[in-house]
Amino acid sequence: MIGLLIGFFSHDHFKENLETTFPSFQQVKSNFDLANNLRVDINSVYRENVILLTSSLRRIYNKEPFAPDALEALSENTEDIGDIIGKYYGVDIRSEYVQRWTNQNHAYITYTEAVRDKDNDKKIIAEADLNNYLESSLSFWKRVNPSFDTIQYKTMLSSRINFIKNFINDLSSSNITDSYKEQHNAYQQNGKIADFLTLAIVKQFPEKFK
Repeated sequence: MIGLLIGFFSHDHFKENLETTFPSFQQVKSNFDLANNLRVDINSVYRENVILLTSSLRRIYNKEPFAPDALEALSENTEDIGDIIGKYYGVDIRSEYVQRWTNQNHAYITYTEAVRDKDNDKKIIAEADLNNYLESSLSFWKRVNPSFDTIQYKTMLSSRINFIKNFINDLSSSNITDSYKEQHNAYQQNGKIADFLTLAIVKQFPEKFK
């Protein structure tokens, strides 16, 4: 359902970028549907992650009962993200990617608890973990995709991390309106990241989109 709702996010912009990957317009037309299917899949799981993550963090901050199904849903989403990556990069890379996403989720949980409890030491640890996630993500993509634009990706991923942190910080100041705005910003940013990753995969594996 989510994929159906957001599958055509910046559709024209995505196609314009894809045309630089497949110079022949006829080839673009023949490959666009396959590439766009990947794009919709990545958009779906990435944006779903924002919904599940922020919902969980809000419950943690408010010390609401954290039902096992909430954690399970977040874990399943992480596995879904790994499945997409594994389709192109293999089982070992899939496992590595899933572990990185799991670590990221845990870092956000730690950050939320630190902000809620006004525990500055714990907050420092969480911020270090999030920075480590950022840097390791850049190294990961550069290793598995040598032509990957890590500079642009770092800017996009840094913004996404800050949106989630701002979401949590706004909860602590009871600024619910801005908190939802930051959630929306993260949701939109994940869509941009999904488009970026799709183009990177298509450029690396053009033979899979013929």
